[in-house]
Amino acid sequence: MADRLDSDLRRRLEELSRNDPDARLQFVVTLRPGASVSSVAAEGMQIGQQIAEPPLLLGTMTPKQALKVARLDAVALVEQDAGGMHALRAPD
Repeated sequence: MADRLDSDLRRRLEELSRNDPDARLQFVVTLRPGASVSSVAAEGMQIGQQIAEPPLLLGTMTPKQALKVARLDAVALVEQDAGGMHALRAPD
């Protein structure tokens, strides 16, 4: 299984977890088909938008929350949403 976080993003989140743990960042979370939103919300993601197909969540999390969400079985991919137009990497 491919990593659910880009290695550069993982390093940045680990550093922010130590240096600015309360920072809230924008994320796009791709769920696995049929997965429930509840597990992601339970880890602290404040969901601003949900898209049914493909199953996406857009919202904010702290760095530590994002690292936890990336370990959930329901999650296929976690990306930081820097705003503007961007292409989402297809989950493996």
